Amino acid sequence: MVLCLLTPVLSYGQSGPVLAITKSHNGDFTTGQPGTYFITVSNVGQAATSGTVTLNDTLPQGMTAIALDAPGWSCTALPTTLLTCTRSDSLAPNSSYPVITLTVSLGNCLSTETNTAMVTGGGDSQFHSASDPTNIHTPTLAITVSHTGNFTVGQTGTYTITVSNVGNVATNGIVKVRDPLDVPILTGNTADGLGWNCSGTPSGFIICDNGNPLQPGASYPPITITVNVNGGASSVTNVAEVDGGGDGVLHQATDPTNIIGPVLAITSSHVGTFNIGQAGTYTLTVTNTGPVATVGTVTAFDGTPDIIDIRFNHFKPLPITSASGPGWTCTISLPNVATCTRSESLAPGASYPPITVTVNVLGGAPSVTNNGIVSGGGDSQTRLGPDPTNINGGILSITKTHNGDFTGGQPGVYTITVFNTGTGPTLGQVVVEDQSPFGLVPISAVGSGWNCSFNPGPQNVLCDRSDALPANSAYPPITLTVSVGGGDVPTVTNHADVFGGGDGTIHFVSDPTNIHAPKLDIKKSHTGNFAIGGTGTYTIVVSNIGP
Repeated sequence: MVLCLLTPVLSYGQSGPVLAITKSHNGDFTTGQPGTYFITVSNVGQAATSGTVTLNDTLPQGMTAIALDAPGWSCTALPTTLLTCTRSDSLAPNSSYPVITLTVSLGNCLSTETNTAMVTGGGDSQFHSASDPTNIHTPTLAITVSHTGNFTVGQTGTYTITVSNVGNVATNGIVKVRDPLDVPILTGNTADGLGWNCSGTPSGFIICDNGNPLQPGASYPPITITVNVNGGASSVTNVAEVDGGGDGVLHQATDPTNIIGPVLAITSSHVGTFNIGQAGTYTLTVTNTGPVATVGTVTAFDGTPDIIDIRFNHFKPLPITSASGPGWTCTISLPNVATCTRSESLAPGASYPPITVTVNVLGGAPSVTNNGIVSGGGDSQTRLGPDPTNINGGILSITKTHNGDFTGGQPGVYTITVFNTGTGPTLGQVVVEDQSPFGLVPISAVGSGWNCSFNPGPQNVLCDRSDALPANSAYPPITLTVSVGGGDVPTVTNHADVFGGGDGTIHFVSDPTNIHAPKLDIKKSHTGNFAIGGTGTYTIVVSNIGP
């Protein structure tokens, strides 16, 4: 016989202390007036508490504990927003500690706040909480920001900010208005209003405080903000905001503002056709085509062409050697970028004295485009003035030929010729590159006036020279001799290219080449069947079935 003993299992807390907490208040709270909460801690367990009982009350937004009646409790000093109270006397089952009466002040609160208190300890390891939603009669602020007409660059503009109380109780405490102006387009000049204490000019972040109570349905005297209109945009949106005074919500108002400013234009011009190896001159002219004068610094750029080349990386065919103009301060920051500035006002319809930019014509044939760029002065845009420029210079071309078919095991010869089909001579180094395909290995590369080498590897031939090649003429040919191997490929294509000499383009040529090469064949055979213990014979035959 098996005996089973059943032992009752008690859930945690049934045989020990179990704390409970309640929190309440009477009626609605009102901003500017004190409010009172009542907190009661009880023991609903089966045994008395032992040890320290701890109560925490983290007050919600805008509330501060200012008075406390807590018999037998030891509490944190007031005022505070985090109240902690403790006691260590034993609390019998089904009894409560004396009620805690907590008085709070109301600052910038929401219309509904929830106060939550928690208790633990006394032999109860759990946290117990009580929440008390509280309606609060608060002021409700509103803000408007406005202006009249359009703002004009170089003049002042005025914003008017009005703060009202659309709630059902008066404000209490500091009401704060902030207007972060859109600097540097607008910067603060002055800010004032009756009863307001304003700061922040000329930094542009305007802050105004008012501590006077504002009754429901009333408005403060307006704030007048005068701004300097510096330009740099055709429109801005001013955003003002207000909070405080017992209202826990941040309120905003926006005011889109059109700005009338100068309109700059720039032209780049030159005379005739540039010649490679000589100097060229551009004339940049900045004009104000807008309805108002410029304000502040005007910056003119000249960005001569920058041609991307897979071998030179960046080829600058027109590096700038000088840039100047009456009243302009000019610098050359990069080989092909000149920057010129001035700050005196330019009237509508007027032009500054021209800027003369001198360039060294290195190539880029047959044409390039110079770009004049202007910005600043209160204009919200960056303006471009393109100037297409024809250049008399060399334009390279390349041919590559061979005679007949190549034969495996014998040398093959290519002839490479470089021509100038442009309107002027070449300038600077001209480079020919030949990358031999698989099956051909360069043996030698020679040509009158050419400097040839195997670089960077044995399959790659580079030849260069720097003497000028007149228009409509050719350099002496390059003779490239290759060793012809065998293989299964009956045709290969040899590629060559040429670049440099002032020509900003790489020119390619291809030369398909037939190759007569041996082609091996192998066969393996035997006769009859093989017998165990005997010998067997295989016959292997190698043949050349190629041409």
